Amino acid sequence: MAKNYISKSDYLEVLETFRKLVEAALTVSSLSEKVQTTSIGIESTKGFTRICVNAMSIQSLFPENEMNASKWWDFSSIAVLTQALMGVCHRYLYLSEQGLSSSESDFRLALYYYHLNTEKYKFYKGPGVPLGATKQLEINLAKDKAKLVEFEIFKSLENRSADDVRNGKVCMHLTDEETSERYELLNDEFKTMYRILSNHAHGPYFAKSSQSDKRGRGIENEVEIYYMWLSLQILNRYLSKAVLNQIELLNLKAHAVDEDKYCLCVFRGDSTI
Repeated sequence: MAKNYISKSDYLEVLETFRKLVEAALTVSSLSEKVQTTSIGIESTKGFTRICVNAMSIQSLFPENEMNASKWWDFSSIAVLTQALMGVCHRYLYLSEQGLSSSESDFRLALYYYHLNTEKYKFYKGPGVPLGATKQLEINLAKDKAKLVEFEIFKSLENRSADDVRNGKVCMHLTDEETSERYELLNDEFKTMYRILSNHAHGPYFAKSSQSDKRGRGIENEVEIYYMWLSLQILNRYLSKAVLNQIELLNLKAHAVDEDKYCLCVFRGDSTI
């Protein structure tokens, strides 16, 4: 993915690819409306909708995008949103994966709801909530946990992963790195790319120390061009995979021929696109 030197034209080329992918995603999102599907399909499609919304917001921040022709080179904000979209994509692909046994699909959906309701419980247990307001939720969570731990896949988990699932801390039994590898997203590059984004997104000294009269001030320069290009490489891979997955999930290929073909080319890295 990395190159020694990235020109402005290199950046604009991958930005155009991202624009086309966003268009494809929005088309597939529209086609997904009111399609009859399963409970897991409904929840997965909600995830895909969020991916589309996030992608449009990110597009509006890239310099010289077609939405607003911005001249502002703010990589730290791009890093925040890129990292967020990666997380949403991981959870979307995990929940909607095809070809699983019915038991594993049921486990993933049960874990999704259990984590969701655990988070609701934490909110409701906050200050100002009337005493007893969470009683029924506590009862339901106990029942849901009892069902969750009976799945064979739960029984196969290592201790730490099992504890995280049992305590409602996670909505996937896989790590983000494992998820990236499972769906052939970044593979061996995941740790490096995620670390680059994290260091700029969360503002530690690694990112701050590189600021100068040009760097980190919203001004175009070679380093900012490179980082923007790198983010787009990640986004293009993730978004193309998400669109392909949604087309397969809801059996939309006959209605999204062009979108399917284009996203497949991008995901495969076809140089002719």
